[in-house]
Amino acid sequence: MKSVEITAADGWSLTAFGDKTTLAREKVDSNKLGFAIRIGGGAQSATDASNVNTQALISAPVAGCYMTGAGDATANSVSIDYAAIVTPLSSAVTAATVANVVFIIEWDTAA
Repeated sequence: MKSVEITAADGWSLTAFGDKTTLAREKVDSNKLGFAIRIGGGAQSATDASNVNTQALISAPVAGCYMTGAGDATANSVSIDYAAIVTPLSSAVTAATVANVVFIIEWDTAA
């Protein structure tokens, strides 16, 4: 894994991922999203308050990813765990895009 980036969809903004009680205190319909991801055995990476539009969650190889030699070489796979939390909404939202997450894969070319 070379990098993972998240971009908020129109009408939404990124905020710090964390305790849900913090986001629960935000204004209703403020459309804020906190997001966290863990790849393989790596540490959790999460959004913060640094940029409301786009954030790099991962920008270097992750321990536990197959490309680092620590993943599942027989299946050429790695686990990806994620979590998201949003601010309160006044009505149900279904089938809506609130963010896009882009994974950039870089194959290990070392012999």
